[in-house]
Amino acid sequence: MTLILFYNINIENDDHYAAFNSVHNTETSERHRPSLVIALESAEHVPKGLLINTKVRIYIECFQCGKLQCIYSERALTSDEKQEFGLIENEMNYTCGEV
Repeated sequence: MTLILFYNINIENDDHYAAFNSVHNTETSERHRPSLVIALESAEHVPKGLLINTKVRIYIECFQCGKLQCIYSERALTSDEKQEFGLIENEMNYTCGEV
């Protein structure tokens, strides 16, 4: 087994990372995760309490990958809305865009 000595690693951009000894055993938070911060800033914000399982009214399946997408609503769908959704579902191919 080869022993790797970390202090011999040459990092080209050494101003980007702090020295291991200076950060070892330090408390971190979510603000120390730049990729998460960027993702949260660019995420689409949804009203609080909308995306809960009791508000799923109907679902549709992607014809390309088979994933299910939930359709959320504050109120239950009327029979006319359900019928209209059924017509749309039968006449169109829904794609989620993942493929």
